[in-house]
Amino acid sequence: MDIVKLFNSTFSDVAEFAGLGRKFIYYTSASTAQDIIRGEQIWMRSTQVMNDLNEINHGICLINQYLCLESCKLRDVLNNIDDGAFDCFLQYWNLFSRNFSSEVYIACMSEYDDKFPEGKLSMWRAYGDENSVAFVFNSNFLLNEWSDGYPLYSTKVNYDGGKYVPNFLDDLANGISDLELHPQDLGVLKNMLAWRCGVLAVSVKHSSFSEESEWRVVAIPSEWAPECKLSFSPEKIGLLPQPVVKLPLRDDEVHCWNNVSLPKLLHKILIGPSAFPSVVKQALSLELRNKVHNADDLFSDTGIPIRQNQR
Repeated sequence: MDIVKLFNSTFSDVAEFAGLGRKFIYYTSASTAQDIIRGEQIWMRSTQVMNDLNEINHGICLINQYLCLESCKLRDVLNNIDDGAFDCFLQYWNLFSRNFSSEVYIACMSEYDDKFPEGKLSMWRAYGDENSVAFVFNSNFLLNEWSDGYPLYSTKVNYDGGKYVPNFLDDLANGISDLELHPQDLGVLKNMLAWRCGVLAVSVKHSSFSEESEWRVVAIPSEWAPECKLSFSPEKIGLLPQPVVKLPLRDDEVHCWNNVSLPKLLHKILIGPSAFPSVVKQALSLELRNKVHNADDLFSDTGIPIRQNQR
């Protein structure tokens, strides 16, 4: 196994989830839902505009705590490759992590729970608005592997980071040790280890958020190759101009981006709490008709009443 294969193998939970035929739910506003259907894309936003930037700081702090441990297995493994290799990585990681929040873009979804076929009220309140919609997506698109054309990472969020982070990094250290690397391999290893720690940092949250059962699709535009097919451009969201990564919902078999077109991706669309649910359903159905066969059959009105203090 080479370095790339080792790091790709750390995303094994993706294949396991997709193999079980599980689904995701993506809560949003009716306006954003219309944009997604019309543009056949989801906008991935900078972690700098997250609801709580402390989420990333939480993950980075857990990684730094591990790297400072006397029992840090990664230190021993790197120094066995070359004396001082761990300190070299530590310097690189400290610089990388300081700039990381401005480098990474994410799209967030939750696992769809059949016990809550109409979605969770707490999630409607947190991520919808006065006219809310949720897409229920099939998960087979997760089986697309990272490529130069579509350099994306899909990761499950863990809510017990204090245990998860050191166990994950110990396992990764064991995998690196098995590769029998040489000093000349340290440049590639240092870069891949830093970005994997970065993805790990956005993959842990406080235990109080566990009901969200969240997954994240992660993009880091600064590491893209010239062959990248993703679009990175400024858009205006609300009153704030901001750069976004545009995640295409169109198949591109040439570049191994499959099962992401709306007919393959959509399982159903939930009309959530809304002052005008029938109007929202009619408008979105009209948008969808020229893209998906039997579009009307995909819609389900949850009937959840809207409250004036919902937001």
